Parts: sequence; C-alpha cells; structure tokens
Amino acid sequence: MAKKKRFFAKKRQLDLECLAKKNYAVVSTVVEEVNGSEFRYESAIQMFQQANADVKKIKPELSHCDVIVEFSGPISFKLVVPAISQGALFSGLTEGCDNPKTTQTNSQSSTSIKAPLEASSLQEAEQLATRSAAISMPAIDHGNALALRATKHPLSLEEAMCLLAKSPDENISRKIYVRARGPERTIRYATGSKTIGGGHQISAFLHSKDTYVLKGCRVLPTAHPEVLQIHGSPDDPEWQRLRENFPGTNSVFDEQNQPAMEFLHYASGARGMSIDVEVCISEKVDSRKRRLFPIRVLNQKDIISQARERLDFLEEISS
Repeated sequence: MAKKKRFFAKKRQLDLECLAKKNYAVVSTVVEEVNGSEFRYESAIQMFQQANADVKKIKPELSHCDVIVEFSGPISFKLVVPAISQGALFSGLTEGCDNPKTTQTNSQSSTSIKAPLEASSLQEAEQLATRSAAISMPAIDHGNALALRATKHPLSLEEAMCLLAKSPDENISRKIYVRARGPERTIRYATGSKTIGGGHQISAFLHSKDTYVLKGCRVLPTAHPEVLQIHGSPDDPEWQRLRENFPGTNSVFDEQNQPAMEFLHYASGARGMSIDVEVCISEKVDSRKRRLFPIRVLNQKDIISQARERLDFLEEISS
C-alpha cells in the first residue's frame, strides 16, 4: 500500500514576523466569551488548556499546524497553517506572479521577488488550510455520530471499527468521540461550524463482541496496582487464538470495578493458583490502547475453596 503523502515537506515556522504579518491561513477557530469576566488563575489556565486541546483535536493527522491565541474581546484559539518564507513548496502555486525584469538592479530585483514569494507562500498556506478543514469537518461529524450511536445502544469494538474506517481522519473522530463526554464547544470554520462535546454518558472504552475462554491461566501483578497480566496455557487453543488475533495483549485493567477482578487479584498473589476466565478485548478509543476485560471467572468455587484452606492453615500456624 502506498504511503499517504504528507501535506508539508517540512515543518513550518510560526515566529513573531509570521504573526505580525498574519502570514498564515486559518483552519478553524474556538472562541471563549470572556468579556468583562474575572477568573481564578487556575480556572483561566484550565480554560486555555481545554481550548487548546479542543482545537488540536481536529488537526488532520498528516498536516502540520500551530495554535495561536487572539486577544480582541473574546479570546480566539486558532489552528493555523504558517506560510513559509521561501515561497510555495508545491509547483503551480506561483502562477500569476510576474518575474522581475533582468535590467533591474540587485536591490530592486530582491524587492520584486519578495512580493510574489510571499504571495505564493500565503496562497499555498490557504490552500492547505482549506484541505485541512475539508478533512477535519467530516471527521468531527463521524466522531459525533459514533458518540450519538453509543448513547442509544451498546456499541461494540467491531462495530465502531467499521464506522471509524469510513472517517477521512480516524484519529480526529476517535478524539471527538471521547470529547463528547465533556462540555459542549463550537469549532468555527470559514465555511461553517461544528459542535463537539455535549456531556454524553458514554464510555471511553469499547469492548469486543468476540470473547475468549482462557483455561489454566496464571495471573501476575504489575507495577500498576490496577493492572494485572494474564499468561495462558500454551496448550489452550483459545489462548493461541487470542495471541494470533491480538499479539501482545495480555494485560487486564480494572476499568469498571468488575467482581471478576477480585478473583484475579487474589490469584495474582496466590502461589501456583490457576484460573479459568472469559475475557474480551477492551480498547480505549482515543489512545487505541488495548487490554483484556474480564467478563467472568469460571472456577470461582475452586478459588474460594483454596482461599478458605489457606486461611485455615494460617489460623492454625498462628495459634
């Protein structure tokens, strides 16, 4: 498969000169209505961080943009494409710019060249900003649609993957899906606006419909108290299927205070104890981090019996 062509051949410089000359093109804008308002310092910083995070969420994966802040009444956070000083990187963007006459002096020639170079550079930035907006706007729609769907019925990982594959930028849609849990925010574009957030009661994790019944597993603790590792039996076909479908996925995270985690935690601290457990794949939508989610422990009675025997033994030797 051919690699996706990046929008930019190299990083664009957003410096003071670029800002002073407004030598950039705006992709989208987030506005905070703060006229005459007073904030605690911590609240103001939090507002800036949230606005900065929101405007960055809709940046296409293959583009380079920067965020600027405009203080003119309401505070505007703008995702912009800086123009480059040496002119357009792509051919065909300098058409219409006259070449300087060869009879001019060096200083006159330099002045004549500068204007068309700046014009072509800004024209290119504007075209790239338009392309970025054309990607991020429908990607926001995909993320919002996915979140709305999740509010109506449980959304499986398999179903979400099919829907996300149709997005023009999957990363944006994933971030917008998770952002739907937060407060509402309007993103403004040259051709319209999009709304993100909304305080939807949806999970940041998606679970697979496909499950794996693992037999004779060992459970090991990790440095993180809420994360355990499962090591299945090499003779277990379900363990082999899990490793083929999701290689390297063997950690378990307690994301919903599952009762099954209590048994797994006990097994992780008991010597020689094996456990039979049914799991599915859990994916954190925005980061794509995948772990195992314990649905139920099949040999609960055996574990409880071993725990009682262990407690009886400890009681005997301590008396």
